[in-house]
Amino acid sequence: ERATSDHPLASVVPTREAAYAIAALFLGIELMSRLDPERSEADQVFTMMETIAGLIENLGPALLTEA
Repeated sequence: ERATSDHPLASVVPTREAAYAIAALFLGIELMSRLDPERSEADQVFTMMETIAGLIENLGPALLTEA
């Protein structure tokens, strides 16, 4: 929470729940990639998540100031 307390989205996204969701998503991706390595989409999912994180980082504060 200390690392995100001054971020504009801190008031909208609860830190504990967000951390839990990220950890669960990571563990789920890891599990799926181990169960069926031939069809693993893990790299593509992490790339997609990186893109989404960049969008949120860039657009999130602007959306909050308009609300």
